[in-house]
Amino acid sequence: MANFANLGGPNVKLMGQAELSRLIVKGRGAHIATALTSLGWSKGPAVTILAKFENGQVEGSRYEAIGGLKGVEIPLKHLDGDSKDGVAVLDMSDLSKFTWPETSAGSDPRNLSNWRDGLEITSGLRTEAGTETDSAAIAKHKFFTERGFSLRIGIVPREVGLTLLYVVAAPVSLSHLKAILAKKGLTETHALIPTVGVKASQGGSSFPAEARYVPSEGSLRVGATGWGQFPLLENIGGQDPMDYPDSEELREEFFTVLHRASGHTNKTQVWDFYPTPKELGEGKDEGVKVLPAMETLKMKPGELWPAYQTVSNHTRIANQGRKVVRVSGKKYGLKGGFKAEFLGNMTSPHVARILTEAANHSLAFNTWRSYESCWNQLGKIQQKMGLIISFPFTKVMVLAIIAYHMEKGSKGRTIMSYLGALKMAHFVRGVKTEALDDMFVKACIKGAINKDTLRPREPEAVMDVAKMREIRDWLKAQNKTYQEKRLLWCICTFLFMGSLRPSEILSHSGKEFDPNKCLLGQDIKKLNVKIDGQETAIIQLTLKNPKTSKTMPSQLVEIPETENFLCPVQAFDAWVKARKARPAAAKPLFSFPGGQELVTPKHITMMLNKIFPGLNLTARCFRPGIITILARKGMSTELMMDLGRWTSSSFNSYIKKGRSNCWAKIMKTLKSLHQQDWE
Repeated sequence: MANFANLGGPNVKLMGQAELSRLIVKGRGAHIATALTSLGWSKGPAVTILAKFENGQVEGSRYEAIGGLKGVEIPLKHLDGDSKDGVAVLDMSDLSKFTWPETSAGSDPRNLSNWRDGLEITSGLRTEAGTETDSAAIAKHKFFTERGFSLRIGIVPREVGLTLLYVVAAPVSLSHLKAILAKKGLTETHALIPTVGVKASQGGSSFPAEARYVPSEGSLRVGATGWGQFPLLENIGGQDPMDYPDSEELREEFFTVLHRASGHTNKTQVWDFYPTPKELGEGKDEGVKVLPAMETLKMKPGELWPAYQTVSNHTRIANQGRKVVRVSGKKYGLKGGFKAEFLGNMTSPHVARILTEAANHSLAFNTWRSYESCWNQLGKIQQKMGLIISFPFTKVMVLAIIAYHMEKGSKGRTIMSYLGALKMAHFVRGVKTEALDDMFVKACIKGAINKDTLRPREPEAVMDVAKMREIRDWLKAQNKTYQEKRLLWCICTFLFMGSLRPSEILSHSGKEFDPNKCLLGQDIKKLNVKIDGQETAIIQLTLKNPKTSKTMPSQLVEIPETENFLCPVQAFDAWVKARKARPAAAKPLFSFPGGQELVTPKHITMMLNKIFPGLNLTARCFRPGIITILARKGMSTELMMDLGRWTSSSFNSYIKKGRSNCWAKIMKTLKSLHQQDWE
């Protein structure tokens, strides 16, 4: 049983920039060995996890192994029933030759390495005739000319500072293994690939081998933190970082990757599952056993690294390394779907990095983000549809994905966009599939789009004065800080009275912001102006990259004070008074108390769903609210378009809603409302 006592949980110590800086490495290969040596490693096999980050954001991670194993051998009879004689002596002195796919907390387990061709690792072939060490002569041996073998390593955490190395083999060469996997629709890192175990201890007498995990709490000398061990950090930019990743986000990535470990599917007479290269070339693989239905080395819950648990009240903890990150504001950048490892051995790692960085600039950040969201849904689809989905997709897989989305009620064009993202997922991996272009698949999508035209369009829910009162009353009753209540109410009044889009004043992410798009503290002013000879206070907002203006970098929106509880000026003043300071000029205007998390449209939508369950209100519902009221009063089309900054008459779809309520009743209600006291 694995020993992971006292790891994770609510009492985890978060790490600041000074502590995280000790985990920085300047590159891979020898840089990792140098870093681990400084952290306590001297000799023998060692394992670590390398997490990449850029601009304070974790961009993925992967296992790395250094050092080597001695005395590793594999009898040929374990790989081929016809090979009764012969033992392959393996050169496992440099584990860094094995690579692990890059992963993230939300992806499939990646503790299984990429495959290596066994011939490249075989340093000797021992038979009754003696031991052959000449590589050319070994390659001419009947076993290697007719079958060969491939090798990979699985890393499984055992306890803090210790991992197990499971070395397994498949009884075909690497090139033929890839051809078989492509035919079966499996990735190289799939756990169900039939294998045979290789005795891999230091003396070759036991299975598996042990390796140190570095750095651990002991080697890093940080005391008890609840982490147990730590990842190394690689700054993608290559220079000394300006922004380090958030401690808790890094721990989530680290713990989740360690937790999600796959085993192997070791089988006796493993050759029965594989056609020989000759059989594969001739298409004679009918007698080959079908793929096993489950892993034989299935990791039990108690053997797994603990699952990630959130630190209690983390979003409200100050000075713990959590911060809002300013992003570049550029439309394109390094982050994207292309990975250097997809180029394989086609070029050097240095050249591969240059090329993948260029390829990732081919699509905008937001496009890559939408693609990633689609790819991350595959796990849910597998569970729901009861099948294994792996690259390249088969027609069965694609049809199951379409059926899943149809059953969920997705629109036809949404499904089409989703399949487009999956096509890109194949492209960036260098994998081809014809299933996504199948005629029946296209017919299903076209049919789904046609069916959408037959559905009656449900009217979109609209915010009104009565609902605004319910929001205010709900906030008043919540166990939230006075400042947070005032913050959320201020946002609601801005959205409602200003007929604003949520994206115009709120960040898309709670963890990062783009100063060229996000509403900052410097973008709001409180002014006194004269309207019809009377002095009136207004809120003036400078919106960046407005949707309705392609030529202007900004757009002014002015929201006047009102003589009721909906007054945005009073709401803003009350919020500023509660936070005891005006928002910082260069930081996002709306952030939760402490400035450690930005308010997003999703936060507002979640709040509305709690207040109005079943109405399916979103943060967008505020925008047509005041327009609907003014339309009932008889405001002209031109003025309403100007107020809402609509470029077409699309707002008419909003003002038609709720006309059963007479305008006189609405006005009487508005005039009778008074500013309510929060205390």
